[in-house]
Amino acid sequence: MKKSILVLIAMFLFAGSGFSQSYPGTGKFGLGIDGITSSPNIVGKYYFTDKIAGMIIAGADFDIPGGDETAGTEKVTGTDFRAGLAFMYHFTNTKVSPYLGIQGIYQNKKEGGFYTAGTAPDARSYLNAGIIFGIDYFFDKNISVGIKETVGTDISFERDIPKQETSTKINTNTVLTARFYF
Repeated sequence: MKKSILVLIAMFLFAGSGFSQSYPGTGKFGLGIDGITSSPNIVGKYYFTDKIAGMIIAGADFDIPGGDETAGTEKVTGTDFRAGLAFMYHFTNTKVSPYLGIQGIYQNKKEGGFYTAGTAPDARSYLNAGIIFGIDYFFDKNISVGIKETVGTDISFERDIPKQETSTKINTNTVLTARFYF
């Protein structure tokens, strides 16, 4: 975490060194990923102006347990669906482009596994919302890589099985990003 923040600070300080005009600009659409973990989000990014952009975020994860259920148990496939929006302001429109913005992601997650009949957990909904900041490095007008930090809240909504109340956590999240612009 500390290394990620130090890298972001260093990239912000050296942002002025990106003199190349390799920025995609107004009206450009990029498709890519946020995160290089086992289940990254697919992201569509659109530049409304040279400095203001919006993103549509979507992701899914499936946990399919192996084996067969035994008598008195049920096999449950785990699912994790994510969808969200983000808006950001880019401080420069050069090769190195730091940004600041807001992001919100809704998530619906159900744990997979084998459960005694009638005890399979309900799906649980989450809302992750916060401030994002990061930096994009443009190799040319069509390809960028970057790092994005989110500082915000993670709201876990109540569910019946097992009984869990709504809870809120303050969290941070760092992801690597990659985009291809059309």
